[in-house]
Amino acid sequence: MVSHGVMHRVAWCEDSEIGSVMVHEHDPSPQYVRLTVRVFPDQREWVRQMLTTYRQRHPRVPKLTMDEFIRIAIEELRRHEEELDAIITRYRS
Repeated sequence: MVSHGVMHRVAWCEDSEIGSVMVHEHDPSPQYVRLTVRVFPDQREWVRQMLTTYRQRHPRVPKLTMDEFIRIAIEELRRHEEELDAIITRYRS
């Protein structure tokens, strides 16, 4: 995740008392590559709407960008890598 130019690595840790906990590690030198994708118009509109409604629900936090939203989606897919084949099959059917 990125906030004000500082890269945050996200790791999930298990805590016996509270379950899964998201831990942020700071990396002062973020390395980005451009990812150009094509999506359906309704998908783009949905993402834009999610960005807008998130901002309305959380007016005091840094603005959620399209780039950050996509990075979050990728990280969530990575967390569920063992289910990726099933996710892809569901999407394609």
